[in-house]
Amino acid sequence: MATGDAVNGWAARLTEVMSQNVYFYTQAALAVVCAIAFYLAAGRIRALMGDVN
Repeated sequence: MATGDAVNGWAARLTEVMSQNVYFYTQAALAVVCAIAFYLAAGRIRALMGDVN
C-alpha cells in the first residue's frame, strides 16, 4: 500500500509539468504496453501454472 501511495504522489506531480492531454496519453500508452507484455507472457504463465485453477 505504501508503494502505491508513493507512485500516486510521484504521478500526481507530473500534472504540474505536463498538460493533461500528455499526462493521460502517457498513462494510456503505459497501459497498452503492459497489456501487450501480459499478452505475450500469457502462454508462459499458463505453462508455469500447470493444473492450478
